[in-house]
Amino acid sequence: MGTPGRDLVFVSYSHADRVWLDRLHVFLKPYLRRGTLEVWSDPWIHVGDRWRRQIAGAIERARLAVFLTSPDFLASDFIVENEVPPLIHAVEAGEATLACVPISACAVSY
Repeated sequence: MGTPGRDLVFVSYSHADRVWLDRLHVFLKPYLRRGTLEVWSDPWIHVGDRWRRQIAGAIERARLAVFLTSPDFLASDFIVENEVPPLIHAVEAGEATLACVPISACAVSY
C-alpha cells in the first residue's frame, strides 16, 4: 500500500492564503471524521514547540503533499527552501504523491 512511516497529508501554504487552508479542511472533514485520513499543517504547532522539528517530522511522514500554490506561496523563502525540496525528493523516490492546487494565478515550474 503506502510507504511505511508515511501516513499523513502534509499541506504547504502561505499564511497569506490561510482561508484556502481552512476551506481544504472543510472539504477533507468527512475523511478526518472517519479516521481514514490524517492531515498536518502548521496551525497544529503550539507556542513553545520546536516548530522546525515539527515541520521536518511531518514532512518525513507525508504520504501526500498538497501545495496550495499562489504568488505568496512561491514568494516564501521558507517554503521554497525547507518544504518543497524534501517533499519533491520524496515524490521522486516514490515515497509520496504531490498535489499542486492552484489557488490563484502564478507562474511556477519545478
